[in-house]
Amino acid sequence: MIKLSDRLMLIASQIENNETMADVGTDHGFLPMYLADEGICPRVILADVSKGSLEKGKQNVNRMIKNRAERGRVFEEGTFDYRLGDGIRVLKHGEVDVVVIAGMGGILISEIIEDDMEKAVSLKKYVLQPRNNQGKLRYSLMQKGFEIKNNLLVREGKFICDVIVVSAPERADISIELPYTEDDIRYEVPENLLENGELATEYIERRLRKEKEILESLGKSGVITDEIRRKELYFRERITYLSDLLGGKS
Repeated sequence: MIKLSDRLMLIASQIENNETMADVGTDHGFLPMYLADEGICPRVILADVSKGSLEKGKQNVNRMIKNRAERGRVFEEGTFDYRLGDGIRVLKHGEVDVVVIAGMGGILISEIIEDDMEKAVSLKKYVLQPRNNQGKLRYSLMQKGFEIKNNLLVREGKFICDVIVVSAPERADISIELPYTEDDIRYEVPENLLENGELATEYIERRLRKEKEILESLGKSGVITDEIRRKELYFRERITYLSDLLGGKS
C-alpha cells in the first residue's frame, strides 16, 4: 500500500473513481502510484521536465508492480505512462480527465496552463496546489473563464497549503474583466476558505498578523510620503477584509 502525506491525500481525494489523470511535475510519482494501486484511476501519466525525476518515478512504479505481482495482483496493461517534457505540452488534447499540478509556484502554474490554451481547455479538470502566489493564480484562472470548484486547505509541517480545484471553460479565447486587480486580498484569501473550519481560522490569523506587521513597519519609515500613505491604505483595507472574515475577532 502506498502511503501519502496529508497534502497528497487531499489532492487524491479530489479525483473520482475511473478518472484518468496526469501528474505534471510528478517527481517521485507517489500520487499516481497511489491512485493506480487503489484502483481509483485506470490510467495515470507521470510527467516531469527533469529526466532524473521521471526516472526516479519510473523506478518507484516498477518496484510497486513487482511487489504487487508477488502478492498475485497485476495492473492492466497501459496503466502507467511516462512523459518527459514541459508542462501540459507532453499531453494530447483531451487525453486525461484530470491534470494535477502540485508543489510549484502559482505564477509557474499559470504559465503552464496558459502555454497552450486550446489544449488546456480540452483537459477539463485541474487540481492545483500552488506553493505561493495563490491569488495571482486564482485571478489568472478566473480571467480566462476557469471555474473554481473548491478552495481547500491542508497542513504540511509548519505550512498550510492551498489546494484549488477548477474546471476548464468550453473555449480558449475567453477573457473576463474581473472586479478587482490581481493583487487583491480576495483572490489570495477567498471567503469560501472559511469552509475549511479551524484550519481556515489559523490560516487567516497568520495572514492577518503578517499584514499588521507590514503596516506597522510602514509607520516606522520616518518621512511619510504619498507612496507610504498609499501603501498604508492598501494594507489597512487588507486587514479590514481579513478581520471581517474572522468575525471581527482580531
